[in-house]
Amino acid sequence: MRLLENFSDEQLEEFCQKGYLSGPYPDPPAPGQCTLDQLDRKTLIRMWQEQQQALVGRSTEEMDFYARHGHWPEPAGPLDRSPVRA
Repeated sequence: MRLLENFSDEQLEEFCQKGYLSGPYPDPPAPGQCTLDQLDRKTLIRMWQEQQQALVGRSTEEMDFYARHGHWPEPAGPLDRSPVRA
């Protein structure tokens, strides 16, 4: 997270597509300058647990969809016969 905060939009897109940057990586934010640095331990643990729970039972295809679109795949509508996650 710390490193990603200093990526430009173009760098983020390249990193998402390739999994790496072809050019040099930007320096990480200075200590205390990252968004996560402002959170207390209890909040960080809660956020981590929520993220872990969101991944339980997800397929590789679902995770790829989430990485590309920023949300989990939803059923198309009332006629969609896809399984719905609880």
